[in-house]
Formats: sequence, C-alpha cells, structure tokens
Amino acid sequence: MSSAMTSRAVALRYVGNLLAIVFCIYRTKGAGTTYGNLFVVTNLKVIGNHSDPSRLPGQVEFFLYTAAADGVQVTVTFRNATVQSLIILPGVKNMNQVSANPKLFSFEKDLARKSVYVFKGSGLFGLCVLIMQSYAEDSFETFLAIPVDGWGKLYYLVSLESRVSAQFVTGEHNSTLTVLLRFADRSMVFKYHGISYGTGSNLIVDLPPWRAFSLSNCDDNRLSSSFTGTYVRGTSPFGVISGNCLDGTINVLCDDPMLEREQKGRQSVLVEMLPPLEQYGREFIPVLITGRTSHDYFITVAGHDDVNVTFFNKEDERNDYYLKYRGDSLRITLKGGLGMLKSNKGVLVMYVMRSACFGSKAEVGGPSFCLIVPNELFYHTYTWSTKTSSLPLVVLSYICIVIRVSNIPQLYMDGEFFKADTTWNLVSGAPEWRAGHAMIEQGNHLMKHTSGSPFGLYLYGLGHYSSYMHPAGFITSSINAVCHTSPTVPGDLVDNDCDKRIDEEIEDNKECLFADDDDDGYIDEDLRDTPVGGASGETTAEIQIPGVVNGGWSVWTEWHCQDCLDTRVFRTRDCNNPSPLEGGRNCYGGRLEAKFGQCYTEITCPEDCPLYYWSSNCSKTCFNCMGDCRKNSGVCERCVSGFKSPQNSCTTACEEYEFGPNCEGDCMAKCDDDCFNRVTGECSDSWISFRTLVPALIPIIIVANACIFWGYHKQKQTLLPTGESKPSRSWTLYTAISSEKIREMLAPWKSLETPRVKPFEDMPPDTNLFSSRTTFSTTESQV
Repeated sequence: MSSAMTSRAVALRYVGNLLAIVFCIYRTKGAGTTYGNLFVVTNLKVIGNHSDPSRLPGQVEFFLYTAAADGVQVTVTFRNATVQSLIILPGVKNMNQVSANPKLFSFEKDLARKSVYVFKGSGLFGLCVLIMQSYAEDSFETFLAIPVDGWGKLYYLVSLESRVSAQFVTGEHNSTLTVLLRFADRSMVFKYHGISYGTGSNLIVDLPPWRAFSLSNCDDNRLSSSFTGTYVRGTSPFGVISGNCLDGTINVLCDDPMLEREQKGRQSVLVEMLPPLEQYGREFIPVLITGRTSHDYFITVAGHDDVNVTFFNKEDERNDYYLKYRGDSLRITLKGGLGMLKSNKGVLVMYVMRSACFGSKAEVGGPSFCLIVPNELFYHTYTWSTKTSSLPLVVLSYICIVIRVSNIPQLYMDGEFFKADTTWNLVSGAPEWRAGHAMIEQGNHLMKHTSGSPFGLYLYGLGHYSSYMHPAGFITSSINAVCHTSPTVPGDLVDNDCDKRIDEEIEDNKECLFADDDDDGYIDEDLRDTPVGGASGETTAEIQIPGVVNGGWSVWTEWHCQDCLDTRVFRTRDCNNPSPLEGGRNCYGGRLEAKFGQCYTEITCPEDCPLYYWSSNCSKTCFNCMGDCRKNSGVCERCVSGFKSPQNSCTTACEEYEFGPNCEGDCMAKCDDDCFNRVTGECSDSWISFRTLVPALIPIIIVANACIFWGYHKQKQTLLPTGESKPSRSWTLYTAISSEKIREMLAPWKSLETPRVKPFEDMPPDTNLFSSRTTFSTTESQV
C-alpha cells in the first residue's frame, strides 16, 4: 500500500476527530436503525369469521423492547388520547405488551382515512406488531415497525394476489401522496369517491399529520390481482405497511413439491412494513426455513430501470435475470438451499413462506411475508421480544442468523456466547457466509457481535398451518441515493465514503496487511463502533455468595412425539440439577427443544375422524352422544335418552329409577315407582292390561284346541256309512292340566304381576282345570 494513500487515510481520520463535535451537520437525515423513539403504526384490515359474526375478527398486540439499562418511558396515544403509559425494561422476563382494540381496525372502508397508534419514548426502543386472525381458522402474522426516522418519500408496494392492502401513515407533518397504480390483472380497479382507478392511474391523497390512509380490496374478493410494483411518492416522509388482508399461496403436493395444484392452501393475513427506495440494496441472502417440503420463494422488485439480477442456487448454479423497468418484479423459487442474490442497482426483496403442502401432515408453517434485509444494512446488535403463549395455537419460535463464518465465534446472546452446536449452512455464491437456525424461548432477548461486525438476524415461528416471520432489525440509513462523502465517526451509521456500505471498517493497525477491510484502497474511512462489553468479548467473573445456589439443567429427555397434528419431535429438561436457592440464578436457555420429524404420519389424527368417531385412527365411538364428541377425549355436551356420563362418551346406560337424556329424569317423581322404559320414562301401569291378559288367555287357548280336535273326531264318525267296519286303530289324546302345571307355565309372568292382579291365587294345588278324552279313528282299506 502506497505511503501517499496511508497519509491520506490518516489525514481523513484526523479531520474526522476534529469535526466530531459538529457531526450533526454531516449526519444524513434518517440515519439510524429500527430502534427509535417515535413510532406511528396502523394495521391491515382484519377479516373476521363470516360463519360466526359474534366472534371478534382478530386481535392486535404491540410488543415493546429495549436494551437501555435504565429502561425507557413510553407513552401510547390513539386519536390524540393517551391509551397507556409504561416503562419498558430490558431482560428476558420483562415482557412489555400493549393490546389494541380489534374493532378499531376491522370495520373501516377499503379506501378511507383511518386512525393510528403513536408510541413516543424517552429513549430508543423497538416495536413489533402481532396480528391474530380468526377468519376460517386461527392464523397470525407479525411485522417489525420502522421508526419515523427511518421513513422516506418513495416506495414500491408488494403483495400476493387476493385482498391486497396497503396502509400509508404520517407523523407530525402532513404529506400529499401520489399513487401510480399497477395491477397484474389490468381489469382490477380501486374505487375512491366514485372514481375508478386502474393500472396507470394516479390517485392523489392529502394525508394530514398523525393519520393513515387505507388502500385495500379486502371486502370484495371477486377481483383478485397483485399490486406489486405500484409506486407511491409523498411530499414529506411517510410510512408504508403492505400485504394482503387474507391470502395464501398455490399449494404444491407433498409427494411432488414441483407439482402445483390449481387451488390455494391455507390462508392468513400477510403484512410487512416496507423500507423506502433509498434503503434498497444490491446484495442479499434470502433465508430458507429448513425442514419444509414446499419450496418457498422470494419476490424481487426493481427500484430502477435496467436492473440485472443474479441468483446462485444450489451448488453455485448461476441464474441471471433482467428487469427492464422500475417496479418490474420477478419470482425466484428456493429449490436447492441458500444462495446469494446480487444486482447492479437497488432492489427490494420479499421472502414468501408458502402455505403448507397438500396431502400430508408432515409440514408445519403457513403463508407469511418477510422483508429480506440487504447485507449492507446488517447491524451488530439486536434486541427483540417473543411471546406466543397468547396465540390459540402451539407455536415454537426460532432465530435465523446470517453471518460471515469468521465472525461466528464472537456471537453473544443473553449474557453468554452463542452455543456452538448450531448447524451452519453454506451459502451458494458466497462461501464466506453461513446461515444457522436455533430455537428460542419466549421473552426479551439480546444478541450482539462483540467486535461490532454486522450480521443479519430473522425471527420466525411455526405452528400447524400458520407461521410468522420478520427481521429482528436493521440499519435504516440511505444506501441507494445520491451520496456525498463525509468525515467518519465510529458507529455513525452513515455511508461516509459512498461505497453503498455502512460502517464497514474496523479501527485497526494502519500498517496491518488486512487494514483495508472493504478492499477499496482506503483505511478506516467508514468506521464501525464497538458494542458495550468491549471488543475482546471478555466477560465479568461471576461473584459467588455463600448459601446462594444457581440453577442447573437436568439431562434432556428422549426425543418424543407430542401432538398428532404436529410432525415434529420434542425433548425437555428441567432446572433442578440443582434447583436455584436463596435468590440464585435460574437456568439460562430453553426448557423445550424441537426438530423436524415424522410423527404420526402413518395414522389418522383425531381431528380428521368422521362424525361420532374419535381417538387415534378413529378407534373409538360416541354414538350415544347428543351431537359429535371431542375428537381427542370423546367428551360430549349431553347424552341421548337412556344414557349418561358425557365425560366418558355416554357409554353408561341409565340405572334404576333414571331415564331420559343424561339420565336426568326421576322415575319416582313421575311414577311413584321405577320406570318401565329408560328412554321415555313410561310408567309400569301402562303395561298392566298386557301382563294380566296373557296368563288368562293360556287356559282358554288349551280348551279351544281340545274342542277343535274333538269336533274333528265327531265329524269323521258321522261321515262313516252304516255297516262299515269299525276303525281298526284309534289314537286317543288325554289332556289333563293341573294347577301346579299352570303355575309352572306362568312362572315367567310372575315378575310382571301387580298387586291388583293375582290370577289363580285361591285355587287348590291339585285342582284340574279340565280333563278330556278324545279318540281319533282311521279306517284301513280292506283287500
């Protein structure tokens, strides 16, 4: 390296130190991160469950977090009225949550001005918005809020096809917006104040301070078209929230991921807060959620004309694309793993997690939007908040880290170095980069790089057919606009040397062979700062207090299946080896871990059983339930008449003196005795005539039969002519039935007797009811 070049770098550094006290003169407006002291947000329209109008359409939660040791005082206002005032504190257990009334977001018109939530803080904090929706089935989505300092004047919108929606928000200044509409389907129009606006139309909106404007097609799904590439310009900085009120992706078959079906999969709200045009980048590593059958994809939107895009897919396979006009977009499917995307001009990249594949339960997750942060805007410190316990689904949360392989050893998370057993995946086209995933517990978290090296961090959660995903944060400085060089101050978050990178230099030895960190011929011309804690990564020695016992983890349980609807395997551990005592520290880390598996793929889950069948493989029934039973437990609301025990599938018949549904009827109260019928509760009196009639008919039937035979014999004797020979053989039937015999015959009916009916009670035991002798004769033919 020439001495002239070194002298120039030293002089530049000297001037920078002299001007540090007046740095605000050179600081680019909006230079900062997604941690700010003023946020203005609203929400996409939440579509409710039309089959159950009484059920609220959804819920909106705001999560606030900070790394400030003393905390931050935050005031929340809505429609100029203070909703809540709170102090947010750092730490894993300090969850700071504000709930919004879903009705405030749900019943606005598609195109209309609407109210906003304003969050003002005494220091820097972050804000994440969680949306829960109950349209047909519960789903959820999140987006990272961008502070007012990170807003711009130029944006391009992104969406999928159905029920598109964009929200424009203002801060303390009004802004006149010009929206140049662009639809994939040219028949698609928006109607505003009686005027139709289609592709190529300019919609002008005057938006006053602290307000929002909704540009949506949420209520009418007959016209479905993406508005990706729609251009929005404002007279002053404003924020944009873009996506779909309700949509999903085209399904692929689980057994053949390359084969798409005609219909869409599970749907959800899809939303992300967009960066302005000046934050569009040139290098990206689109993340890939591992373990899913469906091939996710990403959408790339050109911020300029004549954009060349190169994406390296599996095994460094290079794919080149060309976007002719600004606002043009392309969709690239992630088929073979992680890869680097590069462009010659600034582009916007949005990751789309597909709806779960069709035909198998072996896939978790669902449709979700996620902004892919340019590598140029990676930061070195992230704070975030994760809470999924309020969701109606079982959701496990994860992080995805994108980092240079040489910087992995200095990752620090929640007070200790990041665990080294994470699997780091190669990035095609960028061998110096890696991406790794790890499961995390709910709560507040902090991750940093102890030397100040930038890395990317994404948060995502997977549930059954639902998911969320968003970046943990990023730098919001301009890297895609006219640039003027400026003196460097470590950590100023400004592109001082106009090379489209932010704070990429490490302050090091000028004579060092590798002192030029970005290979541009200059040394320390755009310095990064060092996070609190020092560049060495050293930690403070732990002070031991007598009697205090810090908690320790037990060994992990074996991997096991948990929920039939979840194909993942789980394992757990407990903080009891030893348990914390006398104020000792709780165990650090998570109690639960999960990984992708093949649980329950060969059986029918209870939720898929037909009516009146339940349990795994539908092996149990509940036919005696009044209506279907719960598929996992067999419990039903009520039992049909004649049965009880709804908690046991109504398998118990009514007992003595019980009848009716759930056996709630009382026979004693109705009949003054036990019931004859357990279903209707019919009393025994109604059966007296039948039980007394049968014993009385038996002797009558016997006598009648004897008379018939006797009459037949007499008739045969009468028909014989005089002088004929007498019968050569006679058959004689003697019938004699005693009272004892009758009693034996009537024994089965004794149980049906009532006190008022006692047949044959006074008859002597040896009395014959009748005695008869009947002779039947036949004549043999004479030879």
